[in-house]
Amino acid sequence: MAISRPVLGVSLISLLTACTGEKIASMSQAYKVGVGVSTLGLVVEPSRRIGPETAVRVPIAFGSAQTTADIDGINYDVDGSVGGVGLMGDYYPGAGAFRVSGGLFKQNLELNGRATGNVQVGANAYVGVDLRTTGKPDNSIAPMVSIGFDGEVGQGWSISTDVGAMYVGGFSVVARDEAGTVSASDLNAEVAAINSDLNDVSIVPFISVGASYRW
Repeated sequence: MAISRPVLGVSLISLLTACTGEKIASMSQAYKVGVGVSTLGLVVEPSRRIGPETAVRVPIAFGSAQTTADIDGINYDVDGSVGGVGLMGDYYPGAGAFRVSGGLFKQNLELNGRATGNVQVGANAYVGVDLRTTGKPDNSIAPMVSIGFDGEVGQGWSISTDVGAMYVGGFSVVARDEAGTVSASDLNAEVAAINSDLNDVSIVPFISVGASYRW
């Protein structure tokens, strides 16, 4: 059955109006705030959709860490801070839920170690040592890349995940003996050994999972 030109014209106008309405509704929900957990601590993440395939995010992370580590034969109790503030650009191929991201992260990583008791430092064994170390990444502003997913699960709500890495350029450590029993030469040798091991740690992994609301 043939379709008349007037009917076809009305149908096309209706379709275009519906598509325009969906686009306007999508753009009216361009702002989003998410919360989640990550390898850099808790994350609060405001973002702005600037096109069908592009967005900008500002992840703000904060937290602390505690662990033990055997470094150069010395057992350290380690605690420190994690987190920082980033600026990320997102690309959603085909305006889908999958995204590729890149940007910069002003990280706030700091690890503090403590070893006490009878300890071998450098070439000598010491009694009553109170050895303290502080380590920070060489790059305070680290390039960051990730891949992720941001899918809607309800009206305005979505869940997201990211897997990526930051390039911190290695770590540098300083040390001191609070008890004053370790010689300067052995302390310097210990610091050199730790820095030699940590210089290879130039990449810090980043994994996050969260939920967000768009309006």
